[in-house]
Order: sequence, then C-alpha cells, then structure tokens
Amino acid sequence: MHQFYNNAAIHQPSAKLFDAVDLSAQQFVSAVLVDYVFRMGVNPRFVAKAAETSPAEMHRFSQQELKELDIVWEADNFEPWAIEPYGGGVVAFSRSKDKSRMATAFCRKDKVPRLLITGPWRFNEGELRQIIAGLGGIEVFGQQFPKEALSVRTANKAPAIEVSMARFSLAAIDTAKTAGTSISQYGPHVYWADFDFRIAKEGASRALAIAFRNCI
Repeated sequence: MHQFYNNAAIHQPSAKLFDAVDLSAQQFVSAVLVDYVFRMGVNPRFVAKAAETSPAEMHRFSQQELKELDIVWEADNFEPWAIEPYGGGVVAFSRSKDKSRMATAFCRKDKVPRLLITGPWRFNEGELRQIIAGLGGIEVFGQQFPKEALSVRTANKAPAIEVSMARFSLAAIDTAKTAGTSISQYGPHVYWADFDFRIAKEGASRALAIAFRNCI
C-alpha cells in the first residue's frame, strides 16, 4: 500500500503541475478515502499509513498492524478492556467485535472479584445449569476455578453466566499462557466450544484492577 499519485508527478516531481483546483481535489479524495475506510470498520489510520508511504515504496502490514487497525476482523474476538461507572462503583468490560457477547468484571460488597458473560447462548438457563454441573471447572486468564464458582442468572432478559473468582490474581493476567483463549472448561469432559471465549488481555489488568477497587 502507498500514496495515490499522478503519473505526470512521478516523471516530473519538481514541475509545477498542480493548481488550487487540483489541491482541492486531492483533499476531496482523501476525505472520501477516510470516510470509506471508516464505514468499512477499519481504523482511519489505515489511510494515514498510505499517505506517509511514497509511490516508489510499498508498505506491507505486519500481523500486529492488521489487528490494531481492524483490517482483519474476527467476530468472536474480544476488544480491549474499558471501564465505566455503574451504580456506586466501576465495572470493566470487553465486547466481542460483533457486539454479540460481553464480559463484565466487577465486585459487590463482599469484595469478591466476579466475571459476567452474556450471550447469546444456544441454551436456556436450565440447560446451562445442567451443562455447568458436568464441567470440571472453568479457567479464567490461566487461573482455574471449580464449577461451584459458576452460577446462571438473567442479564438484559437473557441467560448469563457469572463466575465468582475468589483469590483471583491480577498479576497472573499478563503471564497467562492462554493468550488466545482466556475462558475455557477444564476437567475430564469433552471440550465444549460455547465456553471458549477469546477475551483480550489488552488493558485487562489495569481495567480489572480499577473495577475490583471500586465495587458496585
């Protein structure tokens, strides 16, 4: 990827070929490109990368840039963590890129860290409880919790799973080996894809620390 250009300008880079109308047209094209990229869900910095690369060069995006600029898009992947006020405290949250699932970290008066996962689920509340009863437990950011730490409740008129995470370690988030999969079942049971959430690590330790200091 590189700048858009005019052939005449390439062959005669120092020639006076552009007037005020041309300059206005160039700005109009830039505006159209930024608007198009934004509408496609890509970070507008994509256009900036092109603008800073000369026509004689070619910028090839790294895997990190592809993710950071949302050039590649995986619906199930979760976005970086953020915080927002809720009740008398603060909650940390991360949504899947298609906005269909959400992870919310918070604590109540008992100060126990909690994680709430909202759907959509393929099962109703009763079916989810039966499935949880058959789990060996759950793993959150590389830390294991027994199935007794899980409960099912309604959130926004839909089933949700809440994980009570006593002795949860914020320091373990960044060192967790499960970088791609933050929440998954463990134990002697068959892998169940519905419990596989690719919750982002980005911003997690800081956002969760704030939420767990400001219980709702």
